[in-house]
Amino acid sequence: MKSLLVLSLLSLLLLSNPALGQPAPMKFGKINLSDLQMKYYEKDSSASAVILCDYGVSKIEYAHREGWKLVTEVHRRIKILKKDGYEWADGEIYLYNQYGDKEKLNYLKGYTYNLQGKKIVKSKLEKSSIFEEKYSSNRDVTKFTMPDVKEGSVLEYSYIIVSDFLFNFDDWEFQSSIPVVWSEFRSKIPEYFIYKVVPQGFLPFHVATSEMRPQNVTIAEAGTAQKFGAARTESSVNLVSYREENKIWVVKDAPKFEKESFMTSSNNYISKVSYELAFIKEKNSPEIDYMGSWDKLNRRFLEASYFGEHLFRAWKLSNPIKDLPLEGLSDEEKIAQVYGFVKSKVSWNGENRCTLKTTGDYSLKNPLSEGKGSAAEVNLILTTLLRKAGLRADPVILSTRNHGIVKKDFPMMDQFNYVICKVYIGDQYMLLDATDPYLPINTLPERCLNGSGFAISKDNPGWVNVTSKAKKSTKISGALVLDDEGMITGNLKYAYGGYSARIPRKEFLNSGEQTYVDNKMDNSPWEVNSLDVENAKDLSQSFTENYDLEIESDNSGGASIIYISPMFDGKQESNPFKLEERKYPVDFGSTIEEMYYVTIEIPDGYVMEQSPTPLALALPEKSGNYKFQVTQLGNKLTVYSKLAINKIQFSSNEYAYLKEFFAQIISKQNEQIVLKKS
Repeated sequence: MKSLLVLSLLSLLLLSNPALGQPAPMKFGKINLSDLQMKYYEKDSSASAVILCDYGVSKIEYAHREGWKLVTEVHRRIKILKKDGYEWADGEIYLYNQYGDKEKLNYLKGYTYNLQGKKIVKSKLEKSSIFEEKYSSNRDVTKFTMPDVKEGSVLEYSYIIVSDFLFNFDDWEFQSSIPVVWSEFRSKIPEYFIYKVVPQGFLPFHVATSEMRPQNVTIAEAGTAQKFGAARTESSVNLVSYREENKIWVVKDAPKFEKESFMTSSNNYISKVSYELAFIKEKNSPEIDYMGSWDKLNRRFLEASYFGEHLFRAWKLSNPIKDLPLEGLSDEEKIAQVYGFVKSKVSWNGENRCTLKTTGDYSLKNPLSEGKGSAAEVNLILTTLLRKAGLRADPVILSTRNHGIVKKDFPMMDQFNYVICKVYIGDQYMLLDATDPYLPINTLPERCLNGSGFAISKDNPGWVNVTSKAKKSTKISGALVLDDEGMITGNLKYAYGGYSARIPRKEFLNSGEQTYVDNKMDNSPWEVNSLDVENAKDLSQSFTENYDLEIESDNSGGASIIYISPMFDGKQESNPFKLEERKYPVDFGSTIEEMYYVTIEIPDGYVMEQSPTPLALALPEKSGNYKFQVTQLGNKLTVYSKLAINKIQFSSNEYAYLKEFFAQIISKQNEQIVLKKS
């Protein structure tokens, strides 16, 4: 379309002449009539909105009397096509803070453009529509809502962030949940600052260039003040010449990023570029190593007031577990006692953290006495108390599934957001997490199952494979009777094991038995006469539901032909894999086992005229299999179905096998049994 062509030509012009387009490639008010007249996006007619242009530049500049600053400028233009796209009128800008210092939002300006007849009308983003919130311990967020948004509107806003935190170089994402016509990012970095630059994703770069350019800056030399980000007493003023690395990255016509089933954080796969500060080497100054090494990171955690200091000083004089009966117990029994104590005394507040508080007279005694705490607090309490019980235990820092995969080439603290515990039993160890009251001792929460964690330890630091032997296990069994009126009566037993037990167990324990049973009976597609629940509180056993029920088939009232679905429950309702091809891995989190074994007694005078044929499927390298069979012995039919996924992660090259595997399962499970009256 004409408007998109104009945008592309404009951006290409900017690339050919980098002096143009600062601070942004387009000026406010230069809206094309064709942009406002656009009714749909040609490359994706389903799109509710489209980002016409996304432009950003991050540069390190010297500020007189203050030192080097990281300045980031963003300019974004968005076309609203449908009402579902109104959410794009809400913007968020995140600002980092640490130890009282924080990034500054120096500039924010925005307009909404609408077409009235042939006239373009613009509405300004007012201060009353801008407000700030606390997002996390190290992040604030500025939120804003663009005015007068309608179907057909074009939104445009620009902002500038000034930061002292040269390590906090935000990633630039070229993809979004809506299509992006043009996404361009530039960086301008003096030679003193060495960053590891990592492009990620599967979209090709339309432009990817880098060049060194000469620059000059007048620097006021400091006396004893810090070199970067600090006020200083001037002793001399010098003109310094240096080289500046200029990088340009452009992706055009980026399709929307679609999140699909069995996928970890989209942050792992979306097309983006990341900058990680490795070290700083200013002239006549010692080198400052920011990235360091994993050994240095381990020492940093061990010595930090927000972590290791609490591990060694906690409960030196007192002993919270002094009343536990630990004498004469095996290591496994001691672990179970301490683990149960922590779960009973301190609950997780829902906050994912890998560090502790550093304010006031805080210690690990605080969350224990308050009865709640973050993931770091809960599991560091567990670690210290296991040590108090005479066991070898170390904390393990990790990144949860929705936070992103840890890049082992980057020993950076901000990759981590969670802590678990590693406790030794002889030469072996087990991984513990006391945050979830609905999982047994040997089962980590699914949010933790994200590859590797790093053990923080004086004696044995290093990588730990964060896995769990627990499965997602569901077993349905039962005996049903079909009468000649087409009514089905009998019982079905559901046994939920491993991770599959967590949700029903949580619902049962939170709502109470009677409420749980009533809800299940009221929402059942069948007439439920009674429902009994077993092992609700015993986390080591499967959570079990026993139904006594009646099912009214479509053939009730008698018929010469009766149709029966062989599986009354537990079917795959739809294929979880819908994309034609998938470029990122399939991650199930854990292995899976689903079994269905039910007998159906058919009435006298009926024979099975048609039955689903047996099916046996297998994925390559024994990574999964499926079996289905209907057999008859006398007047009893037995329906057997078993699905096993034996591997947690499948590569994109295996996606086609998985998609076809589930397609055949769904097709088979939806075949019917046909009974005919003889």
